[in-house]
Amino acid sequence: LSFRFCWSLKDVPHGMAQLASLKYLDLEGSKDLCGLLGGSLSALSNIQCLKLDPDVTSIFGDESVKFGDLERLEGCRIADIGKFNRYVNTEDFKQLKYFELVVGTGEYKRIDYNDPYSERAKNTPKRIVVICRCRLGDKNERKLFIPPENTQYLQVHNCDFGVRSLVDAFPSMSDSKALIKILIRRCRALEFAWSLQPYFEAAPMMFLHHTNITPPFHSLRELILTDLQDFRGLVDEKVSLPQGAFSTLEILVVKFCPKIKKLFTLNILKRCLDNLQELEVEGCEELEEIIASTDFDKDDAEERITESEQNVDGDNGVIRLPKLMALQLRRLPKLTSLCHKALLGDSSVERIVVEYCGQIKKIFTACLCQQHLRNLKEVRVIGCKKLQ
Repeated sequence: LSFRFCWSLKDVPHGMAQLASLKYLDLEGSKDLCGLLGGSLSALSNIQCLKLDPDVTSIFGDESVKFGDLERLEGCRIADIGKFNRYVNTEDFKQLKYFELVVGTGEYKRIDYNDPYSERAKNTPKRIVVICRCRLGDKNERKLFIPPENTQYLQVHNCDFGVRSLVDAFPSMSDSKALIKILIRRCRALEFAWSLQPYFEAAPMMFLHHTNITPPFHSLRELILTDLQDFRGLVDEKVSLPQGAFSTLEILVVKFCPKIKKLFTLNILKRCLDNLQELEVEGCEELEEIIASTDFDKDDAEERITESEQNVDGDNGVIRLPKLMALQLRRLPKLTSLCHKALLGDSSVERIVVEYCGQIKKIFTACLCQQHLRNLKEVRVIGCKKLQ
């Protein structure tokens, strides 16, 4: 039974409470009807798939509500964090094969960031938690909000961070093997995706020699960061990265972060990003380089790495992202270069887009194009006035 986007329906259809054998009910986009049904949904004891409107606070979280056969739950809004925590520890929740839970009181609209050239639409996560308009990172709230350990996709919209990084805000998820995608949008006070200071403070000698350190979010494949007013970079480089950080990351999107100046450092590329396939950067007004010419930790003897350990070609200094397939750079007015050395995949790059980067003078040399861009299928350059 589907009432999908029946926004003009203001009354509950007669006999809804008697549909005890109903297995599928879709109420997405029918805000009024979803709100009117309320507790009567609990009468649908055999329901297997339930799609709610995420703008309406649901009955889930109430201990008296039981759905013994429910396998798929979408658009379920639980505004109260305490009720959320109780619900995700119930047996009813643990039997779900697919869930989309919305926490908080802010507006939530599903946003499709999938590029038509990307494969990411084929790998949509099945277990999703969305946080809207919450205060994250304060000690009291951080202890209270614990996403399910099998969450695959974490979204954070319009939140205030009381800490500097995602690792600090979600410590229980940093070791998750299930989490493969993170989207952070329109949030304040977040400066870094990874701040490794807590790890260093806990075991400084272990961290210094990179032994027995499991990188945070070590199963993450896709990271989307957009409209972050205080964001400064992927990593707080006061402490060097352990080997393997970012090693599973395949897609990185950074958009409209006005304070970021350098996206990567050489230290990150020396140890990480071997599996990066798509890189998209747009609307970062202060961004000058994709890869910083120097590392913050260049004077630290412990951080010197042999040539064999680097993603750098020993003959010509080319920085390799061995699986990079798509590079998209748009509306970066201060970008002068991709890197002080070349940036490319190992003959894997198929698509390059550079639009409205007014200060960039050179993308690749002709020699590098002949040697390493043999599989290139598309190059689009628009509005780059100084490009030579």
